[in-house]
Amino acid sequence: MEVKAISGTNTVTLADGVAIKATPDLSFVATVEDSGASSEVNIPVRLTIGSGAKAIRKKQIIQIIEPGQQQNVTFKGFQLPTSIFGSRTTIQVQVGFVPGEATKTNNSATYSVLFSLP
Repeated sequence: MEVKAISGTNTVTLADGVAIKATPDLSFVATVEDSGASSEVNIPVRLTIGSGAKAIRKKQIIQIIEPGQQQNVTFKGFQLPTSIFGSRTTIQVQVGFVPGEATKTNNSATYSVLFSLP
């Protein structure tokens, strides 16, 4: 899975330590691939910024994905609290398991990032 932050005209592929400019149009795009042998439907994809009670949580559903196909899942409409700026925070993206899934180790990614003002 690959996750990108899109902020204004800047696109950054997430990795530990990356800095993200928090523009009003900030979005995250997770590229999800069906690496199995069958079509899958109604797969939840969750994005979480931070942790605990103040975490920002978003959820999207992949309606259908075919074997070998990649789909982009976009998360937008963020209201980041001022407390998030200037210190590292985590972003986690998690893809729901599907029936009969053999490999479950590639369903999530977690990054330690730094948000900055534009």
